[in-house]
Amino acid sequence: MGARKYIRKSFMKAMKTRTLEYKNRIISYRKKDAKIVKLDKPTNPVRAKTLGFKQSKSYVVYRLTVRKGMRARPKPDQGRKPGKSRKFKEPGFSWQDYAENTLLKKRNNLTIVGSYKVGEDGDTTFYEVLAKLK
Repeated sequence: MGARKYIRKSFMKAMKTRTLEYKNRIISYRKKDAKIVKLDKPTNPVRAKTLGFKQSKSYVVYRLTVRKGMRARPKPDQGRKPGKSRKFKEPGFSWQDYAENTLLKKRNNLTIVGSYKVGEDGDTTFYEVLAKLK
């Protein structure tokens, strides 16, 4: 097996078993107040390479924080409303798509190459979005 397979397995194992290195990384992500953070290089280089990332000036990496949950519809006020009796709304896209769209809204000079999940804790999920300058 090549080096990429070993690195991929080590990242998968760290996420599944919640190693101390993984926990410290998530804690350091949580301490940052910014929702969008620009990075020098990807955290998981093997995953970034498979998605099409190249180490050049035209490619950039951002880490985005997405809060879990909050897809519940608020309770209707002012009497009975039969059309709004559903508890949950289905947005039609995943949280990963939400992270990509958030980056495109804030930085409109980018095109998305790909994204992947870096980690999660109790109330937030962290994604790394790979983008290319237009």
